[in-house]
Amino acid sequence: MRMERSRTTAGRLGYLFLLFLLLASLTGCNRKLADNVTRVSGDTFELGELTLTVNSSEFRDTVEPENPTGYFDYYEEYEGYRYYVMTGTVSSSSTQDVRASAFETVGVTGAGEEDGKLLFMDEESTAFLDSIGAGDERRFLLMMLVKDGAQPEKFRICYNEGYEPGDEGETYDYEVVKEVVE
Repeated sequence: MRMERSRTTAGRLGYLFLLFLLLASLTGCNRKLADNVTRVSGDTFELGELTLTVNSSEFRDTVEPENPTGYFDYYEEYEGYRYYVMTGTVSSSSTQDVRASAFETVGVTGAGEEDGKLLFMDEESTAFLDSIGAGDERRFLLMMLVKDGAQPEKFRICYNEGYEPGDEGETYDYEVVKEVVE
């Protein structure tokens, strides 16, 4: 899944995206996490000091801010795939900013593991943000790329203590498995 900045360059990166998707589906969030796995099925769940409440879920061909203006980031349409997107609110009780890139997100379908992403929105829902501030409340999108005909089953969201980035080959400290309930 690749965020684009220009609709005119979207087609050029299609082959790179498919290669990335293949690699991501093979590696995914396969890191063993010992006893630090939490499974949730309800609408509200925690990722450390972040509390997420899901308000809705749907399939989309593209993913973009709700009220885009001017030049904006988006996730383009890919033939043979669609996005499954959960939206809602996220509140932070952290004393520091938490970066969306601190989370490795994988979607699980009947066809296997797929690329996933956690995104935060700005206050006006005009752009995706890289982080949520200490004590902030924002809208979020939790999404996975799904092959046509496949049904989403769960999200696997991995992160480290203090939201430190993971190193290649090392395990994460925590994994939250969010069941998809339709």
